[in-house]
Amino acid sequence: MSLLGVQVVISMIAASILHKLMPFYSIGRWFLCCGLVRYLHPTNEDLKTLTLGAMANTQSSINKGQRRRNGKRAANSNGTNGKKEEPFNVPKNLEFQLDTAKVQPIDVLQLHYYTDYQWLIDFSFMTLVVYITTEVYSLLQPQSEFNISMVWCFMAVVFSMKSQLSLSIKYFSLTESGEMIMIITSGCFYFVLAMGIVIVDESILDLELLPAYYNFTTNARILMTTQGLESHGPISLVTFRVILTVICALIGALLTFPGLRLAKMHTDALKYNKEDPFVQLCLYINFLFPMVIGTMWIKPYVRDFLTVPHRRNREAIMSDNDFESMRLITLILFCFLRLCLMKTHLQAHLNLAYEKVENLKLEAGKISSIELQRMIARVFYFLCVVALQYVAPIVFIVFLTCMLKTMANLSWFPFVDINIALRNATPLATTTNTVYNASFLSADLKDKVGEFALTLANIRNVFNAFWFKGVFSFLCWWTNTAWFIASVFGLLYHSYFQA
Repeated sequence: MSLLGVQVVISMIAASILHKLMPFYSIGRWFLCCGLVRYLHPTNEDLKTLTLGAMANTQSSINKGQRRRNGKRAANSNGTNGKKEEPFNVPKNLEFQLDTAKVQPIDVLQLHYYTDYQWLIDFSFMTLVVYITTEVYSLLQPQSEFNISMVWCFMAVVFSMKSQLSLSIKYFSLTESGEMIMIITSGCFYFVLAMGIVIVDESILDLELLPAYYNFTTNARILMTTQGLESHGPISLVTFRVILTVICALIGALLTFPGLRLAKMHTDALKYNKEDPFVQLCLYINFLFPMVIGTMWIKPYVRDFLTVPHRRNREAIMSDNDFESMRLITLILFCFLRLCLMKTHLQAHLNLAYEKVENLKLEAGKISSIELQRMIARVFYFLCVVALQYVAPIVFIVFLTCMLKTMANLSWFPFVDINIALRNATPLATTTNTVYNASFLSADLKDKVGEFALTLANIRNVFNAFWFKGVFSFLCWWTNTAWFIASVFGLLYHSYFQA
């Protein structure tokens, strides 16, 4: 078998499907068109008819000729002589009902950030397929080759961050934008919070940052020594913590509006599903699930309770490896639940058009016809923006978890020793073409190849399982916690301060 043969074939097939089939059979487009209902704004003719009817009911004392002149003036405002249609004013308390229509594939093509949303969902789906296939192949035929699915996972994480970054930059481009101030304030808040978290003792928060740092610096010092370089370490502990703090502040700032938007959709979804207790229960679990996950990194109350023997129980409830697997599965279950409730949350966002019209009817005065139509249509036009803010953090957490499992040599199966099961299974037939004949190479080229292989092995020793476990475990916990904090702030704002 050639080098990385099976994994390369899997990646090439996935890339071909992503390029050829996804434009026609898009998973992201299916999420938007799987039963969502949008509200249609009234046309100018409907508004004029309703306005004239209201005037006829409220001004019965107007004579017939004056009423005819009012109707002719309203009709002329529509540009009957071939002129451009001009806006006209309508009463804010005008009684009318909004028409509804199911979201169709042709409707979503014009939405803002639709291409970014579609690419992120489709690429994430293919990445998940590649990762699952590669994991199954690694279980059936364990080898020490590089896992190409990690490249796919890393690219999915980058694309999710890029989508959130592009939305945040859009806020910064607006003049006199309160959103920009909100992002900066949140970034400063998360920076201070992360500064306090990274110095918390490892006996309280099970972040494993110090073991990862000391393992990294020790192996890096050995690598530099073998290369003839004298160094006390590539990076100091303070610098390492500052870099992590800056990354945490950036992630927290990018998760500000996703958290606020989630809180708004959560409150609206609860309101529109009062008669369905099962959906309400799922919504409450979905909102509070990140808090439960965050407590799983509190060592004295969760990890020590489950993995350390107590006086009553001579044996621990589970081993450390089982606990790590349970945390991974909990993160995946949380993301799966949030993805299942995506339709409910997006429908709650589309219902904002109806709420805005009902709130407008309580006001006095008049509003321009164009402003009224824009107010209703804007809710649907920003559907992909809301969907991106909802699904991008999910993609980020899912593939960080996948990278944590693979790079840290963890397992998806708690309470099961998968290695024993594989030893008892019948091994797959292996090819004999795994050792390469290098007799045709010259002596100098053989030495260079050997030096390169040794250097690559030393680099892999620097970035080993201890390093990836500490860094990715911390990022998973921080992303989950930061998103929950932003959601709580949003819930307080929409439930109390705005009311």
